Order: sequence, then C-alpha cells, then structure tokens
Amino acid sequence: VQTNVAGQVENAVLLFGGAAAGAPVAERFIPTPAPRFEPVPTTAEPRSGHAAIPLANGRVLIVGGVGADGVPLATSWLYDPMTNAFLPGPLTLAVPRAGAAIFTLGSDLVVAGGQDATGAGVATAERFELAGETFTPLGAVPAYPRWGATATVLEHEAVVLVGGEALDAMTSKPLPVNLIEVYQPRRAATP
Repeated sequence: VQTNVAGQVENAVLLFGGAAAGAPVAERFIPTPAPRFEPVPTTAEPRSGHAAIPLANGRVLIVGGVGADGVPLATSWLYDPMTNAFLPGPLTLAVPRAGAAIFTLGSDLVVAGGQDATGAGVATAERFELAGETFTPLGAVPAYPRWGATATVLEHEAVVLVGGEALDAMTSKPLPVNLIEVYQPRRAATP
C-alpha cells in the first residue's frame, strides 16, 4: 500500500492512498490519549502518487495521482475531519498528472510538473485561486517537465522546487534533475 500523509487534522493524522483488495485505503491515526488507527469511510477512487493538502478551513484536498489502472487522475476529493468523510473535490486538473509538486502559497494552489499518461513530464504548472472551497483556474505557467520534486515555501511569497526526475532526451530513461525553479504565484514563474 502506498500512502500519502496529509499532516495533522483535528488532532489526528490522515493517511490516504493505495488500495487493499481493490478498495481505497484511508485511516486516521489518533496519537492521544491511547494511540490508535481508525478507518475512514471513503468512496474516493484508489490512487497513489497524489498530494494531500491541508486547507485553512481544516479540510484536506486530495488531488492528482494515478488510479488503480495506472492512469493519471485529474480529479480531486475533500476530506472533512468533522464528519470523518470524503466529498467529491472542487477542482479538476486540465492535465491529469501524478507525482506533481503541489503546494499552497497565500491564496494560490499550484500544481507543478508531474507525469502524464505517456510517462512524460508535464511542462506546465496549473494555478488556482483559493476562495473558501472554490478553486478558480488562473491558467498555466511554464514548468520544467519533472515529477517527484520537493516544494519548499520561502519568505516573501516564493516557493522553490528542487530535485525530482525527468526523462533524458537521448535515452528516454528517468534521470535526477539538478535544476531549481522559483515560483512567485502572483508573478510569472522564474526557472
């Protein structure tokens, strides 16, 4: 089972991703007073290689990844810790992708890079305006076609993308990326 951890949610940690016997896996780890795992009922399709983004309202956005058939997904789901349930998500990616660097910065959600259905890197970053639970597409900006990059939020509303893998133009094999991209979502991206 491949699982993504969303971080702390209502004094618990949400674990979501992968599949067991063809059904999606979702659990909450509650560390106190007696540490335990609790199942989370879900109708979300099984996925791995996705991102789990905690939102300001306490909910968690699950976006991207690959389905049980190995095909990248464009769909999203929302986990609500108050009801311990998943709801259909408020956004659909223009390009289905897995392994994207997904982050929030101010009122922007950015989905950068990732792999498409052919296994190639996606050379765009999709931007969405976060307003409550409404995600308004802001268009795409160029991005290095890689997957598995790490996003680090810096001061002054900037994010640095580091690492990941990309297909080598000569061999078509994945190679480590030694390129840094700086995103300032309210401005143009600077590779």
